[in-house]
Amino acid sequence: MDPAQPIEALQLGARIHGLIAASLPRFSQELTKLIVQVCSVFRRPKRAQLEAVTNELPVLLLIMALQELDKDGSQFKDEEQDFLKSCLIQFFSVHYTQLYQEHKDPMKEMLARVDWYLDRSDEQPGELFSEFVYRHFPSRKEELAGPLSRFISNQILPEITRALDLAPRYRF
Repeated sequence: MDPAQPIEALQLGARIHGLIAASLPRFSQELTKLIVQVCSVFRRPKRAQLEAVTNELPVLLLIMALQELDKDGSQFKDEEQDFLKSCLIQFFSVHYTQLYQEHKDPMKEMLARVDWYLDRSDEQPGELFSEFVYRHFPSRKEELAGPLSRFISNQILPEITRALDLAPRYRF
């Protein structure tokens, strides 16, 4: 194996994460707005509910990026692609640094969330994310179903595809 390949995979992982993470605040804001619009005036969502749902977004983005990488059949060999995936997991765990204050390991929490998605691999990540949202808003399942699936398919998935297409072009 060429010694430069792991470094290239690490750099590619950093670029992929950077492109996707740049959209994360916008996704969080739009998801929060979508949930607030669906909820009634008399039953506004609680801050803890909204935080739980928006904290799950990095996991969804990671899982969708990993799936798209598998579909793509990247220019890397199997062991290099595995290295790229492990780098992406590490990069996305950075979004859970607030767990250090609670004396928890962000990487462990990220892997636990990823395992939850992978244990139910027969379903699409978007469907699993919707199920996660429904657990926090059980009375709004019917109202959230359409807008949430459109949000995932029309905004998140194209952004991930774009990031995976652009990242290899940013080589220095």
